[in-house]
Amino acid sequence: MFGDAKKAMTIVLVGSLLLVAQAVQSDADVVARWDLDDGSGTAVSAYVGSINGTINNNVSWQIAEPPPTHITQMQSPSTHLLFGGTDIDDVNFGSSATLVPAHVRAGFWAKGPAASGKKILLSKFGSWEFGFASNQNLYFRINSGVFAGKDASEPFTLAELNDGQWHYLMGLHDGSKSSLFVDGKLIESLTNTAAINSSTTDLLLGHRDHPTAQEPYNGRIGGPLIIADDGVVVGRWDIDDGTGATQLSPEVGSIYGDLENDVTWQSGGPPKEARPAHAVKFNGGYTDDINLGDDSALNPANITVAFWAKADGDHSRDVLLSKWDTVASDQSSYEFGFDGSGYLFWRTYNGSTEKKAGLTAADKFTTTEFDDGQWHHIVGTYDGSLSKLYVDGELIESLTHVGDLDDSGGITPLLLGRRPYTVNDGGKAPYDGWIGGPVLIFDRALSAGEVGFLSQVPEPSTMTMLVSAGLCALVLGIRRRKMR
Repeated sequence: MFGDAKKAMTIVLVGSLLLVAQAVQSDADVVARWDLDDGSGTAVSAYVGSINGTINNNVSWQIAEPPPTHITQMQSPSTHLLFGGTDIDDVNFGSSATLVPAHVRAGFWAKGPAASGKKILLSKFGSWEFGFASNQNLYFRINSGVFAGKDASEPFTLAELNDGQWHYLMGLHDGSKSSLFVDGKLIESLTNTAAINSSTTDLLLGHRDHPTAQEPYNGRIGGPLIIADDGVVVGRWDIDDGTGATQLSPEVGSIYGDLENDVTWQSGGPPKEARPAHAVKFNGGYTDDINLGDDSALNPANITVAFWAKADGDHSRDVLLSKWDTVASDQSSYEFGFDGSGYLFWRTYNGSTEKKAGLTAADKFTTTEFDDGQWHHIVGTYDGSLSKLYVDGELIESLTHVGDLDDSGGITPLLLGRRPYTVNDGGKAPYDGWIGGPVLIFDRALSAGEVGFLSQVPEPSTMTMLVSAGLCALVLGIRRRKMR
């Protein structure tokens, strides 16, 4: 249950911004992690993965300085590395292709003082790197062309790095955008659909693997240093277009939804910081829906679907979200609904069999619980071996279901509010209630901790800090705020 996963999360105060500190040990998408806690010698040992680093020349372990409070709270190591600032001072992790994932998320802690000028903190030259440009602004670079942060309207500068505090730097490339974050705040996000180039250069901390443009760094770097292969948010709809709009606009992706018949915009959406204060109300008609079409992007082999919902009366047999054809089951993929006994289910189809997670659970989620006047966060995940249903961050049921999710792209549309195709109108099982954003579709199954984060309603003084930053950035659409 989610209780155990919740214990693995760390809560800290960072301004007034909701972020998450999830135990990285449980992040299946981390391809490499170094905690930088060896403390002596010339080896940097891997915590995740098998790639160890080698310390070269004037790079020294630092232990005497107390760790920053936020690093302590993240259960991070108290040791860190101080770089001497010459062309041969580095930690070398080699050139493994593992270090160039398709959708990279990389993060680490840094602290000055560092002298003015161009500085490279972490680089897999030709693929991705972090550095300070000639204008003294931090950037996250993909390949040779896109520098997120370099020309941001509110850049993170070298002077800010030299303020005596530790700062968490994170870069994310998800296949559509390249983004730079500092201390969990978005510095800049640039459109970038390019694939990350493979490269034979070494991954270096402290300068760039280049014969003449090393641009060495003379400052501190603390762990954990994390490289992850994040899945992509293939669709996100905040449901905030508002009164008069006849289409649902995407925040991520290019798929629009059409409001059909008696579906109305409502104010007072889910109680989430950084969430829109809007929702849509479905009125239970057989033709009432939001049609998101049949794009194949809505049918990844592995998937997470998440949204907020609020009841309006009894919901036995109601379908909330569906890409299902009861006439031809081989043209079906997934759906959420309540069965005739009033139990919530997450149905998946792998091309030969279907499973309904939730119906055989020890503690089922019922229409009575749903109809309590509150918003509920509903999530279904499918990873090719397990199909899982969550409500309000708690795992309701996990069922074995092996194989890729069936691709009904180009055939069966995804609808909010009812089922697309049935033998008769009654089989459409229309929904009478509210759905609030964001509605999210990922091309991977989120972990229990990530699902828990999505469902959290923070107390005013409860803010969290980021380790699983790719998820946070894409889901919340964070905008940077001044720290001081």
